[in-house]
Parts: sequence; C-alpha cells; structure tokens
Amino acid sequence: MGSQDKSRYFHKTLLGEVREGLEKGDFPASRTAEEITDSILRHSRGTIYDWCLHEGSYDVIEQGIQDVTNLLSACGLKLR
Repeated sequence: MGSQDKSRYFHKTLLGEVREGLEKGDFPASRTAEEITDSILRHSRGTIYDWCLHEGSYDVIEQGIQDVTNLLSACGLKLR
C-alpha cells in the first residue's frame, strides 16, 4: 500500500470532511472534493519533506497548520 493509496484511512477521512465542506458551501464548487483533498495531502507531504530537509529545526505541526490554512484560504475556503 503506497502513501498515495486512496483507500488509506487518512485520505478517506479527509475526503469525507472536504465533501461535507463542499455540501455546506465552505469551498467554492469550482473544484472537486478529490482535487481539494489531493492538494491538501500534497502540501502536507511537502511540509513534512521540508521539515526533514531542515533536520527538524522548526515545529512541523505549527508550520503544517499555517501551510494548510494558507492553502485552504487560497482555495477559497470560508475560514471562520
């Protein structure tokens, strides 16, 4: 099972949350739930990779939250 396996728990859970957000109007309907989920996962992997390159020199959780918040804002998420 690879890290991009769409049957993995994290992918399925995130996809469900994104679908719910689309149904509630939190995301613009111009992107599918799958596209938004893939973008979030790609950014998350990038953050973890960068943290490894920097030998853990920063708080990966704080940076991850900031990165995903910026991504969601750029995707048009209505942040509360």
